[in-house]
Amino acid sequence: MYYYLINDENKYYFNDINCLNDIKNKYNVILLSIDNNQLTKIPNLLQFYNLEELYCYNNQLTQLPELPINLKTLNCNYNYFTQLNNLPINLKHLYCSKNNLIQLPQLPTNLRKLNCNNNHLTQLPQLPINLEILDFNNNKITQLPQFTNNLLELYCSYNKLTQLPELPINLTHLYCINNKLTQLPELPINLKYLYCEYNKLTQLPELPINLIYLYCGNNKITQLPELPINLKYLYCRNNKLIHLPKNIKCKKLHNYKKFNKYNNFQQLNYLLNKTIIYYYYYNIIKYYDNIFL
Repeated sequence: MYYYLINDENKYYFNDINCLNDIKNKYNVILLSIDNNQLTKIPNLLQFYNLEELYCYNNQLTQLPELPINLKTLNCNYNYFTQLNNLPINLKHLYCSKNNLIQLPQLPTNLRKLNCNNNHLTQLPQLPINLEILDFNNNKITQLPQFTNNLLELYCSYNKLTQLPELPINLTHLYCINNKLTQLPELPINLKYLYCEYNKLTQLPELPINLIYLYCGNNKITQLPELPINLKYLYCRNNKLIHLPKNIKCKKLHNYKKFNKYNNFQQLNYLLNKTIIYYYYYNIIKYYDNIFL
């Protein structure tokens, strides 16, 4: 079953992809959904001049037709593409995850969001200046191009990165889980989410004041830096921590036994071997099974 939209209101269904040619008002179609079928080919779409959104995910496609110039959103996840060609210049959102991509083409200048996770990419092309969200989790990328300062969210987990370039000043989300990182660059002041588990980190840089989530477990960290006052969640299991930062205040443990202002990490670990939940001011900080030297 397929459908298309006209003027963001009227939804029209059709059962056969060949019926696209029978649509009389192609010029007014703004959204076309042909996902979740067994399509191996998409017919020519150039007559859909004002098409803004195309959803063709979960098919058996290996190539795209030439696409309308005004297309803004393309979702072709879960297909068999090895490459993408002729991306429209006005494209803003590209979703091409779960394919067999080995490389990406030159990306449109206006692109805001790129999701290309779970492919076979070994490198990325030059990134558009307006890009805000970049997700290439689960690829084989070893190094990255320079980021632009408009980037807000970066998801680069499960790759083969040994280092990160300078991070954009406006970045709020950084997910770099399960790489080969030995250190992190200076962290942007606006960063709120930092997930760097399963790397080879021995220390962390100064933490931004706006940080809310810090997941740094399964590394080789021996000491944490001073914790930001806005931090709500800290997961640092399976490291080599020998003490907590001095600015932490323990108010409550997860078994509801009250211990006030314990600052001796070894003593807390002795009292409670598993999960320790701290309330730091009015925030929650968690520790799991750390290794003490």
